[in-house]
Amino acid sequence: MRENKRGADMIEFKIDESQSNGSPANRLRVIGLGQAGIGALDQIVMYGMDRYDMLVVDTDQQSIEGSVVKQRLLLGAEITRGLGCGGDHEVAAEIATACSDKLTEAVSGCNHLILSVGLGGATACMVAPELVIQASKQGIRTIVVATMPFSFESRRRQTMANKSLERLRRCADSVLVFANDRITTLPQASGNIRQGFHVINQLAGHSIEALAQILSKPGLIQLSFADVRSLYGRLTNNAITENCWAGWSEVSSTKDIKRLVDDALSSPLFTEEVWSQADHAIVCLSGGGDLSLVQVQNMLAELQKRLPADFPVATGATLEETCKSKLRLTVLLARTVAPATPIVEMEPEPEPQRMVHDTVPLPSLAELQENAAEESEVEFEEAAETDEELVAPLRGKATAANDASVVIPGKKTKKYIAKQEELQFDGSHRGRFEKSIETIYKGENLDQPTFRRRKLAIRL
Repeated sequence: MRENKRGADMIEFKIDESQSNGSPANRLRVIGLGQAGIGALDQIVMYGMDRYDMLVVDTDQQSIEGSVVKQRLLLGAEITRGLGCGGDHEVAAEIATACSDKLTEAVSGCNHLILSVGLGGATACMVAPELVIQASKQGIRTIVVATMPFSFESRRRQTMANKSLERLRRCADSVLVFANDRITTLPQASGNIRQGFHVINQLAGHSIEALAQILSKPGLIQLSFADVRSLYGRLTNNAITENCWAGWSEVSSTKDIKRLVDDALSSPLFTEEVWSQADHAIVCLSGGGDLSLVQVQNMLAELQKRLPADFPVATGATLEETCKSKLRLTVLLARTVAPATPIVEMEPEPEPQRMVHDTVPLPSLAELQENAAEESEVEFEEAAETDEELVAPLRGKATAANDASVVIPGKKTKKYIAKQEELQFDGSHRGRFEKSIETIYKGENLDQPTFRRRKLAIRL
């Protein structure tokens, strides 16, 4: 009972009026959701930039208690008892629906919202879109700073992160996406992976600080929310996942402009691949009360020397009391155009070759009839020759009995030759096959005619 009471007390929070910046019409709140979002806000506080209205939100009580941010909100204590969702997206979705009133209260009272979140986890994927939706219902302009999971993580985690990112891009005004895979290329991560995460959280924190300056503080050169939205609010789908890279530097002397630019552009995230993909940049310069326009001009001139030719840059310069004689520079690269679909050039199909019969004139009807008559005569002659070849051997076997003479009274005798053999009624073997066994049935030879077997007289 004591644990549940403690979790319930953490759900109730009050907005710290002393940390609000800007005019009432330009009120800003920064929310860190999940472990990655909380880590980015912790970097801001530990670096001494905790002057903003900040709030951390999670379903894991231990994660919230480990944060250095003063304002905290624990979600779903009645469902998970402060133990987190454990990667169960269905439980996280249930918490997001059940705690919609608390999410509405968390974003109320501000005009601009910056949400820091690491996508992939259950709480971040389910609660982040719901939080942005509640903010949009109240007309709050929202910027999301998100990190994507490593490519070696589970397919389900990757899928849920992509779905959540697609929802965020539809309902948020701007979405800045960092890729955790960049950690593997950092020299700091070669010996200790925690150091790599620290660098990513630090860069995310400085990016949030630069955005907060743009939204809440007037400066010598003023950027606006429209400048951020024009670069990071163009994408509405997942054709591009990673679209933001950050570099940060600080020098203790206002005269050391060259080193300030060199350190910022030497960010481990600014690789050759990134420079080939980025097409815009936002530059935020902060200095003490002695910051002059000449120093800003010198910084921009030095920066243009290092950037690609005709690279669009939006610049903002603000005065910070905490900087005194220091200069801080944050460079955000943006990718605003999706890669064009490659057009495969098809080879032209070869022209069909004209056949020979296409050039020969067709025969007339008279020629066709004449050719048909000639072919029929040839076929008839060939058939007659074939019949003659078949009949000739049979003629050679004709016997003398077949060559009978027929005498007609009153006329001259004329000899006719039978063309077909006749069965003679004599004792020859023409009535059956030679060298075959006689067919005897009940003492009678069935191969002989009936009148001979029964010895009947025939009158002619």
